[in-house]
Amino acid sequence: MDVVDVKPHSTIIEDGKQLKIIDEFIARGYKLKKEQVKQLLSVDIEMLSKKYKEDPISVKRIIKKTPTIGRVTYNNLVEFLSSYQVV
Repeated sequence: MDVVDVKPHSTIIEDGKQLKIIDEFIARGYKLKKEQVKQLLSVDIEMLSKKYKEDPISVKRIIKKTPTIGRVTYNNLVEFLSSYQVV
């Protein structure tokens, strides 16, 4: 018997919203490595994008502490989130 790991439906939808934000980030000409995408999904980039308008300092701290996010990617993410329109 094969065992298959299935994500709950709500997790798939949340990942979809997060991936949309990441796709828009990349569409604007920024680059992310595969590991950076995984890290952004784990810290919930959707929540960060919503929270950025209210409390940019705490969001910047979270991004800065995220493993694999270097100086250039950090600066790009901050620039992106400052202009990103949350839907």
